[in-house]
Amino acid sequence: MGTGWMEAEHELFGFPFPELKTRLGWLEEQIQDVRRYWGERPEPHLIVGGSGRSGTIRPAAKWADEYNTIFATPEECAERRKRLVEACEREGRAPIPLSLMTACAIGRTAEEAGERIRRRLERAGQTVDPKEYKASRGPASVLGTLDEAAEQLRAYEQAGVDRVMLQHLDHRDLELVALIGQELAPLVA
Repeated sequence: MGTGWMEAEHELFGFPFPELKTRLGWLEEQIQDVRRYWGERPEPHLIVGGSGRSGTIRPAAKWADEYNTIFATPEECAERRKRLVEACEREGRAPIPLSLMTACAIGRTAEEAGERIRRRLERAGQTVDPKEYKASRGPASVLGTLDEAAEQLRAYEQAGVDRVMLQHLDHRDLELVALIGQELAPLVA
């Protein structure tokens, strides 16, 4: 659950998109409602998303099972982890897991990774050279060869991230999914 951030999606589906302060208030109410609705029944794993500010961290620390953040560097994740732990302590709870969703374009070779980065940029309507993109996105994405990706994932682990959701968006590239599961995962396990 989160406040929503893409105004175009809200317009497309006919949902209001008020200022952030209002959406944060709605988020807190909705989280409470979800928890009340489930009551004593088995509950779903409730993930609250945000960028590490109190408007999402505080309600997550109170009611959620996990806090998810997006496109953050390991340093930003470490700071968000710290704020999350402190918020959980204020609520009298053990710290909840911190997860991250971030961009992913990897390959067995630099050339294969570069091709995936190029396709990602193309889909987004960008014409940046893949090498420049990799340098500019740097530690806020998982990009490059398997060894480089494993190193980046270990940096997130050191920053307190419990789980990483790798967003690749090229749904026809099933080879990348296999590469992540069969070759990257064992490197960081």
